[in-house]
Amino acid sequence: MLPVESKQFVAFEWIGQENYLGERISRSGKRTRGANFTSADATVLFERDDGKRQMVLIEWKYTESYSKVSLKVARSGTDRTEIYMPLYQQDDCPLNKELLPSFGSLFYEPFVTAQPDRAA
Repeated sequence: MLPVESKQFVAFEWIGQENYLGERISRSGKRTRGANFTSADATVLFERDDGKRQMVLIEWKYTESYSKVSLKVARSGTDRTEIYMPLYQQDDCPLNKELLPSFGSLFYEPFVTAQPDRAA
């Protein structure tokens, strides 16, 4: 295992060192972890037996719950299509588009919890 940043072996809400997606930066001029920036819930870094370094991004989807509302347009008014479409259209896009119903499907959270039955 190798430290990801600041001598830490696990980085939470990891956004990376660069603004790879060209997301709008706040007035403070700083990118922040968590809300308002695309991030991985966590990441770890290690060196393989062949000497190459590899990073693993971690998502906690099974511990979160979501609504059925599209997230295409952020509360701030940002249209996320402008952020993600260029990456989606690249030849080396990591998504298997054959398994994805449409580009718009990306803007819905993957799991929605059922509402509890309130009938007593």
